[in-house]
Amino acid sequence: MINHFFRDWLIPLIALINGIIGFRKFNPALRIYFYQLVFSLLVLFFSYLITSWQLNHQQTVNNHWFMNIVPLAEPCWLFYGAAKVSKNRKMNTLMQLFILCIFSTAIYEYSLNGVYHYLFITDTIGCLLEVIVYGLLLYNLFQQKHRNWYSSPIIWIALGIFIYAACSTPYISLFAYLSKYFPKDNHFLYVFINGIICNIRYLFLSLAFGLVIFLPKEKLTSA
Repeated sequence: MINHFFRDWLIPLIALINGIIGFRKFNPALRIYFYQLVFSLLVLFFSYLITSWQLNHQQTVNNHWFMNIVPLAEPCWLFYGAAKVSKNRKMNTLMQLFILCIFSTAIYEYSLNGVYHYLFITDTIGCLLEVIVYGLLLYNLFQQKHRNWYSSPIIWIALGIFIYAACSTPYISLFAYLSKYFPKDNHFLYVFINGIICNIRYLFLSLAFGLVIFLPKEKLTSA
């Protein structure tokens, strides 16, 4: 239980605390990422409740029907955040097409496998699209803020999302295969992705919120 707390909860909770402290200073884009953090923590909390209830009642552990919220909601949230930062009509149109692609894929997967099967294809496509979106966003941001990029909260947030999505995409695409034929390797990769890569993302998010809290406004590169 303690290991799970340090792996899954500690850094996101630090980011949450920083977000609560600095919320009044957040611009609309930063507030989007704060709300997404709250959503992720709520999903994680209820996922633990569902799994614990199933174990206590000696039922087959399967929370996929609930966790399917993540590959549907999270990319849409992150695309909205990217569109809010870029303030570009072409980017907004691209986001809408990507969201349509994700929901179309989810409908196809539901019709194929039912609601108790995790949306692996949808999640893989979502992560791949996040890599594209946040790669483009980072390219534009670094061009605008190439000198003081380290004082830009949005760059840290975008960098964390890009690293997480880029590292997650290969694993998620192979999850079903690995869990069937290489369960030990699959468990190691799951712990690695959640314990290290995911925490890098939330560490950068916590840093971004911390910049807003501690840096004077004149030294803070605007988002």
